[in-house]
Amino acid sequence: MTSAKNRLVLLLILAVAVLALFTGCGGGGDSGSTLDPDQLEVATAVDSFAAAIRAEDFAAADKYLDSNLKWYRTGNVTWDVATVRSRLQSFFAGAVVKDFTFSGVGVNMLSETLAEGRGLLTVVYTDVAGVEKPVISQNISFVMEKVPTWSLIEFGAYGVSDKGSAFPPEL
Repeated sequence: MTSAKNRLVLLLILAVAVLALFTGCGGGGDSGSTLDPDQLEVATAVDSFAAAIRAEDFAAADKYLDSNLKWYRTGNVTWDVATVRSRLQSFFAGAVVKDFTFSGVGVNMLSETLAEGRGLLTVVYTDVAGVEKPVISQNISFVMEKVPTWSLIEFGAYGVSDKGSAFPPEL
């Protein structure tokens, strides 16, 4: 009798396993990104900008700076693209970038060629002598325009009254 019960239990387990195998999870779901193609294109540009900063590649980073850029700094100061370029070059000359990441980036398409987004910026760096500097961790908001590729037209901190970004730090 015991072997008949064991066979029945084994048969039930096998039947459930086969049923689960053929049923699957219901399908139709997308395990990938929840961003639409335009949002994904903007997020990719943000990732490429971050990679250029991490690599201390000024020419690559500069491709993402629009000529009409407004870069908000603390104290209600707004840098234009020439100032941002100069400060980035000074930062690369006086620092070693250990990490530069935008995490949790969310993108809102305002039109086919205009997008706004937010994310957490984290910058880990040392001076050229290897002395660690305070980590920059700031919620950032940005606006990008596609003319013909995506570039930054606004960059600043999110959730502070003057929109002042701490990046790039003055060395």
